[in-house]
Amino acid sequence: MVDSNNLAWRKGVEIAQNLEKKYPERFKIVKYENLVSEQQGFSEVFSFLGVNYSDTFKDIPIVNTSDHPYAEGSKKGVTDSRTYYFSKVLTKGEIYFALLLAGGKKMVHQVYPNIKITESISLKDKLTGFGTLLRMVGLFAKKHFNLFSPYHWNRLVTRVSHLFK
Repeated sequence: MVDSNNLAWRKGVEIAQNLEKKYPERFKIVKYENLVSEQQGFSEVFSFLGVNYSDTFKDIPIVNTSDHPYAEGSKKGVTDSRTYYFSKVLTKGEIYFALLLAGGKKMVHQVYPNIKITESISLKDKLTGFGTLLRMVGLFAKKHFNLFSPYHWNRLVTRVSHLFK
């Protein structure tokens, strides 16, 4: 669902990009999609860390708490089955507003140049997505703000208002 994770993603990407620029010998951005789709992804990470790479490092438990929150045992190995999973479970309208929260299409394409983003969506899809956005803003506000405090209310309005500029 569209929620504060998108805002956190954008902030996290900005921080990571700044760290990689400032400390390229100490900080490297690695995308999960590259690890599971390219053999060189893992070897690049281990090379960066100065550790000898072995294929046995890819034999890790697959744990996705959104699928199996209480899984104790699981399959092993890396998989791309969850790569771009959002496109299978979100509506076009939800994706549209998730992109806005994540910094817009330009920001997302900067990080994920190969991602397919629908250029235009119907008014119905926008309204459905906007309804979801409003519900998520309400949940975010309930979780993170004391709505009876003018300070916290103004903070929430400031965070959300950038979406409509």
